[in-house]
Amino acid sequence: ERDPAIDVLADGNIHRPKRQPLLQASDGTEVPIYYNVGPIRDAKGKHQGVVLVFRDITERKRAERLQSTLYRIADAVTSAIDLNSLYARVHAIINDLLPARDFYLALCDPAQTSIRFPYFVDQFDGSIQPEIIDPRPFGRGMTEYLIQNGITLLLGRGTLLTLAEQGEIEIIGTLPQFWLGAPLRNASGACIGAGVGVGAHAGLFRSTAAAGAMWCVPPGRATSSVRPATSASRTR
Repeated sequence: ERDPAIDVLADGNIHRPKRQPLLQASDGTEVPIYYNVGPIRDAKGKHQGVVLVFRDITERKRAERLQSTLYRIADAVTSAIDLNSLYARVHAIINDLLPARDFYLALCDPAQTSIRFPYFVDQFDGSIQPEIIDPRPFGRGMTEYLIQNGITLLLGRGTLLTLAEQGEIEIIGTLPQFWLGAPLRNASGACIGAGVGVGAHAGLFRSTAAAGAMWCVPPGRATSSVRPATSASRTR
């Protein structure tokens, strides 16, 4: 792309980017920016140079991606023909937002005596195709830990091991490099005792940490009303 400073010196006008520019940080991270380039003039109006002012718009871009994701999920809720197709569409939407090839939904009863998994995809401990996991007693797994605390969690392997050593959780299945989960809430924003979790087994912690912040959505910005599957959705 043409150097905007050349255009400013040629026509004396303020120029803005025509495409989204990226600024590369010293660690190689690409940061989206927005800038203005304008002329510097002396007292007689003669061009003396140019000045470029830019700002980091990472948070704005993150908010735009989050808003787009919320709209897509809302559309999926209203257009899905059944719960199974809804779960699959939500998985695909989340996977566009962050690395979520391994993804599951967990629901528990109000008394937190049992937990079930109406949608489960795990390349290490299950299948790459969606499965329905039968209910199990509510125990001390990471999913139950998230549900009891009612907050979004992004935990690395080291933290998971520490929690297990402290007796806070029981590690079930393959220990991932990182684990990301968020509680499901009803339309009023109250936690309904259900959890959505993402586990990954690859070295993608940094990119997931950046995207995982988007899961912390205040009540009212996004709500999820999940009902137990009926006979129309083929429970088992």
